[in-house]
Amino acid sequence: METTTQTLTMPLMHVYHLTYDGTNTGHTLEEVTELMKEYGSEHQIEITVTTTVSEPPAGEQTVDVSSEEVSDEQTLEEKIADGYNPDARDGDGDGIVQEGTKWERPVDTEM
Repeated sequence: METTTQTLTMPLMHVYHLTYDGTNTGHTLEEVTELMKEYGSEHQIEITVTTTVSEPPAGEQTVDVSSEEVSDEQTLEEKIADGYNPDARDGDGDGIVQEGTKWERPVDTEM
């Protein structure tokens, strides 16, 4: 079996969880716990992780899956379907449009 080695920089809390889950981080749980007590859980350290890469079963292919950035923001069409009116008018002259809705905002403001 083939192994891969990666050098990573990450917060101690992540190192703790990786170590707890059995990943060889080069540190024991006790060492990571002491480092967290001394520097805090968000302190960044560099670790070297070695993992075993197993060969895919015969006849199967390895597929490279790239991660895509996913936005939680709705598209304009989704907002409109949800009640947003990009052309809302201030009917009572108080400077606010779509009053009483989740889309309430000052005049000339877009969401």
